[in-house]
Amino acid sequence: MSRGSHRKGPGRRTSLPGRAFGTPLGACATCANERQSAVNRASSPVGAAARQAVENVLRLIGPAHGVLGGYALKSRDSMMSQGRGLMGRLTVLAVGVVAVIAAGCGQTGHGVSMSHPSGFWHRQHPSREPAAEMEASTADDPLNQGVILFGGLSVHAEGASPVGALGNTWTWNGSDWVERHPATSPPARYGETMAYDQATRTVVLFGGLGCGHFCGDTWTWNGSDWVERHPATSPPARWHATMAYDAATRQVVLFGGGGCGALPCGDTWTWNGSDWVERHPATSPPGLYGAAMAYDAATKSVILCGGRSGAFLRLADKGTWIWNGSDWASAASHNGPSGQIFAGMAFDPGSRRVVLYGGTRDLVEPTPDTWTWNGASWRMAHPIPSPASRQSPALAKDSTSNDLVLVSGSLLGLGTAFRTGGTWTYGTS
Repeated sequence: MSRGSHRKGPGRRTSLPGRAFGTPLGACATCANERQSAVNRASSPVGAAARQAVENVLRLIGPAHGVLGGYALKSRDSMMSQGRGLMGRLTVLAVGVVAVIAAGCGQTGHGVSMSHPSGFWHRQHPSREPAAEMEASTADDPLNQGVILFGGLSVHAEGASPVGALGNTWTWNGSDWVERHPATSPPARYGETMAYDQATRTVVLFGGLGCGHFCGDTWTWNGSDWVERHPATSPPARWHATMAYDAATRQVVLFGGGGCGALPCGDTWTWNGSDWVERHPATSPPGLYGAAMAYDAATKSVILCGGRSGAFLRLADKGTWIWNGSDWASAASHNGPSGQIFAGMAFDPGSRRVVLYGGTRDLVEPTPDTWTWNGASWRMAHPIPSPASRQSPALAKDSTSNDLVLVSGSLLGLGTAFRTGGTWTYGTS
């Protein structure tokens, strides 16, 4: 296999505004009488607490006179009397929540527990960002106290010419992206998969597209340099496989991908630090490419979600699967993501939930949805603000802050790819 690597400089970046909300808040609307009653309560002691709650909401979503997703945010007082539109409904919701807390607990916002807690997205403003517009891969990088990103695909905004794969290595230090210049590096590629192997304290990279065709090589990152590994046994070459570290068994788990013929790969492999071992579980998901995988530390199991299970135009798989270290089991969850492919997924230590973001259902329109998994079911979260719609995002846990870091991802349409959204972090504070 040729190891020639073509390194591209940073591609052109074009920012495209996207939808700022996971789902419209129309479900929070109340009837006119209820709205008026809620507004009337603004002058009562509970109402004073409600006004404070509105101010807290405004602090989360931006300045009181800013613009969010095309909706003008009015001043606090006008919001309390508006009673119409998105922000009016949000105000009523805040009033109602505070009123219930004050009536039932004698408190104004303290001591509330949620069975399915959600976090918050925060837009970051690094001085530099990786050039990859999509299909890069990230992993937790405790060796550098942050996140590592490798490769990806850079596409001109005009779509006039394919730019191709990148071979750059970047690390996130909590506030900025830093390009690394290791002595040795994997060939440029995109659609690879990575995971941090806690047992060996290295980041494992496998597969992708860009080695003349599908890649079947294994590399590890030791914090300063890449090392090509030469295992006795290895999965067949592929791209868009998915991988996660299983802390319960202290092994990296790899599943699926594209490149095994007319249909996606449906094999399961584990990495023990020196060699790949093919597993033969009694039950297995269908062959999938573009699925998302993460280790759920709360349940000590590996979660697999989404992906495409058939030919190119077949709809994405709607299933959720759980790996227990030796076998796969289908999770009976009927309210989950409706068949996302090319989504990002990682475990959030703050909420102790698996978080799934973005992806696409039809390879045409990406989604901005954020979902959380509590070990038994999925729940759509509605964090405000939220990253713009994007597919093929890179999402990983920052080992220092324990926040999730989202970068890369594109909005596709009519053969044109646009970089969207920049760097975001997700956490409970």
